[in-house]
Amino acid sequence: MSNYFKRDKNIYENYVCPSCFNQMDKCTCDVFPNYYLIWIDNGVQEHIKILNDKGYDTEYSCESHEPKNIIYITFCKEHGIGNNIPIPEGFKYNKSRCHLEHKYDKKMSMEDFKKEKQRHLDILLEWCKSLPKLNG
Repeated sequence: MSNYFKRDKNIYENYVCPSCFNQMDKCTCDVFPNYYLIWIDNGVQEHIKILNDKGYDTEYSCESHEPKNIIYITFCKEHGIGNNIPIPEGFKYNKSRCHLEHKYDKKMSMEDFKKEKQRHLDILLEWCKSLPKLNG
């Protein structure tokens, strides 16, 4: 592992192996060098793994880091979310962009934000777990 990743714990926790999807310290693949690792915010890694394993391929995501940010997941294509697949509570789905998001009140305190963020990440995780596996 390069010294670059050892210096910054945040970077270290957010990079995952594209083969086994484990964080760098848990990966045993020895297949991909550091420059092949993919960045996924620590708070949504489990969500993204579940979605991708079920066939809901994702492109971009963010766990949200402060009230002016949003939690979001952008999918590679339309999967019927908002039609035959319900949207998780507190989230909106933009069908043309294949983008699921939750926005915060930008004026909330960091303490309130952290509570709300965890609540919405939990809602999103349960939603991911409840999705049916896609065929094909």
